[in-house]
Amino acid sequence: MAETAEKLITGEAAGDRFEDAPSSEDGLTFEEATAVFRGRGADFGCVGGLTTPDGAFTNLALVLSDQCPQTTRVMRYEDGAGSPETGELGGSVLGQYQALEDLPRRLGEEGFPEDVLRNVIVNAFVHRDWSLNAPVMVNVRGDAVEVLSPGGVPHDFTVDDVLGEVLPPRNPRLLAVFRRLGLARGSGAGLREFLHLTEEDASHVRASGNTFRVKVAKNFSPDVKAEKRCPPSVKAAKTGSRSLPNAKVSEEIGQVFAYLQEHGEINDAELMGLLGVKKMRAMQVTHWMQKLGQIDVIGFGSERTYRLRR
Repeated sequence: MAETAEKLITGEAAGDRFEDAPSSEDGLTFEEATAVFRGRGADFGCVGGLTTPDGAFTNLALVLSDQCPQTTRVMRYEDGAGSPETGELGGSVLGQYQALEDLPRRLGEEGFPEDVLRNVIVNAFVHRDWSLNAPVMVNVRGDAVEVLSPGGVPHDFTVDDVLGEVLPPRNPRLLAVFRRLGLARGSGAGLREFLHLTEEDASHVRASGNTFRVKVAKNFSPDVKAEKRCPPSVKAAKTGSRSLPNAKVSEEIGQVFAYLQEHGEINDAELMGLLGVKKMRAMQVTHWMQKLGQIDVIGFGSERTYRLRR
């Protein structure tokens, strides 16, 4: 499954990965990208994959260049309706991100979760399908921000597959650039963290063949909500984490903890059966147990199991 996913998502089944293929444009310049790297104490010259073995620019180079054809469109609806105030950002993907970087802070002052928004926006750039000539969309509507990334989930895969680490990143070289700048962590990490923090299922995340949509609600405060509803047993296990699981997740953590005390180990299928939940919810529970220092993760993918930390 993992090998098939790799070929489908990277394009190796039909040729080279898109970001490694030759660009249709030449004469590219990198003033914005160089400035962004310099501003973060890094050297743009360390970026690999900008040219093919024949010396032609790659699509990765095009995306990072000042001539990047894809844009980002920000639409703000006052009072949640009416004609929006619209802004279009162009140029290097790094310049587009930097132009948006202050948006989470400004929206944070209005009651939106700043860190969550920042992660979602980074994901929209890093994991979009750059072969599509469509913009990343950021729609601000009163009590919610909706971020739409062109490309969706490829083929017959689902959001669960993305969160379950079944799929490798669509643009691993671009992801490496964002990680080099300290803007991203790893494939799917930001999205998984978003779902854990919202204490919800995947209802905030929708995917089609052409679009990946994430909706972030206003006045979301995981620390306050979780602190009020978290039982003392879980509070006592807290190990430096700023936020805490809600009451339902805390109850499920207790079930898994008791099972592990008796049986020593549990895998994903057994975990879902024990709790009577789907993969997304099971991942949320194991995330919190890791965060609270209760379990260790052994292995990867379908071989992954969980044990109590000694």
